[in-house]
Amino acid sequence: MEEEIVIMEEEMPQPRQRELPATYTVKKGDCLWFIAGYPEIYGNPLLWPKIYEANRDKIKDPDLIYPGQVFIIPRGEEEKIEYEK
Repeated sequence: MEEEIVIMEEEMPQPRQRELPATYTVKKGDCLWFIAGYPEIYGNPLLWPKIYEANRDKIKDPDLIYPGQVFIIPRGEEEKIEYEK
């Protein structure tokens, strides 16, 4: 008598996309490098020029930003963050 063993694959939950902020309000101690590095922004400080370019009308010197300034955070497909609940 032969027995057949069947292994069922468990379905993995699909990662969901988190809603990312469209703007960021500068806090004391922030710089564009830090802002770009925050996980909810880009998670990569090297992307700070994207924030600078999108906000040149508000940023005269990228080394001088001030608490309370509100910057647009440009988005694209590559910035979507996936996470599992």
